Amino acid sequence: NILEGSVRKSGNRIRVTAQLIEAFKGIHLWSERYDRDLTDVFAIQDEIASAIAGTLQVKLLPGASIKRSHEPNTAAYGAYLKARYLWGKLSPESLKLCKKYFEEAIALDPNFGQAHCGYADHLLILAAFYMSASKFMPLIRTEARKALDIDPSLSEAYAILGIVACVFDFDWKEADKCFRSALACDSVPPRVLGWYGHFYLLLTGHIKEAIEQQREGLKADPLNIVARNWLAYSFLIDGRLKDAALEAQKCLELEADSGSTAVVLSLVHVQQEQWTDALSLAEKASLTIPYATGILGGILKRMGQAKRATELFQELLSSETYGALLGLFYFYFVCGEIDEAAKWMEKAIEHRDSLYAMATAHFRSTSQWPKIARLINLPEEVQ
Repeated sequence: NILEGSVRKSGNRIRVTAQLIEAFKGIHLWSERYDRDLTDVFAIQDEIASAIAGTLQVKLLPGASIKRSHEPNTAAYGAYLKARYLWGKLSPESLKLCKKYFEEAIALDPNFGQAHCGYADHLLILAAFYMSASKFMPLIRTEARKALDIDPSLSEAYAILGIVACVFDFDWKEADKCFRSALACDSVPPRVLGWYGHFYLLLTGHIKEAIEQQREGLKADPLNIVARNWLAYSFLIDGRLKDAALEAQKCLELEADSGSTAVVLSLVHVQQEQWTDALSLAEKASLTIPYATGILGGILKRMGQAKRATELFQELLSSETYGALLGLFYFYFVCGEIDEAAKWMEKAIEHRDSLYAMATAHFRSTSQWPKIARLINLPEEVQ
């Protein structure tokens, strides 16, 4: 069955038209029009959900009816939705606007717990790609705790604290506790499953389970480009290059200019020694993703373009830009010089370069792994 709908807004009035269609025969099962004040938007959502459940004769689980501990005002909710959309695009420009809308949502409704979680999530992206994790992780922790003070049932907030415990504190017991709390909540957003797979299961060596959790999250949130990129990278780590390429292509269909997707697809081609394709993607990625310069330099060196490769290497070596250490890791990784790659990975870990989370997995089958596992304080049983 397919739910179609449209929303029109005029001043403070909205008109929501919804219809439920049986896909195979094209038969209309149910339709309704709602003319309401904008302040009734949450009530309309509940009514539509109940009407569809009734039409399909679906028995809702005891906790399935929506119980909001706090109903945000509509202006704050609108700003939150805009911020969430912009968050997924990952470009520096979109992230600036994303920050603006999250801050607006919080200012309009300080007790909107999801807005605090969203703002923390925004800071996580900055800490991953563009700026120092040491600067942002304490702020991320603060926002997640604010969210839990407002609403102790917020799965996202527990999960965000779990991410901080993983990539910043190297406290795996605390991370496990936080993610268990996140998954035990009545309502677990799809992104939490992606976080659990990417930041905890992948690092602790549970690659199959990580992929399973990431795929489960994407079933409910298929347009989440960040989560799909992570799944593609997990497939890359697992040696499933066709699956990695397929997921990356899905991302490009949603966001053609995604630099993070170009990174993953470039590394897939590196693994297959398809240097020309890898080069064009790395060139594209390096325009927006700082560490992608290292991937580009490594590919150029493998292709015999030593002069430009050396220039890019020296650029990274002298750069104070966040991500340069990870770029130097990728330079040597692409060149196949694993010992040198490990040295730069160790420096990235020491500086809490938070994208180490996915990159360390490349070392699991190498002789460098025991030292790296100790650096991130992994428990012996998962080393």
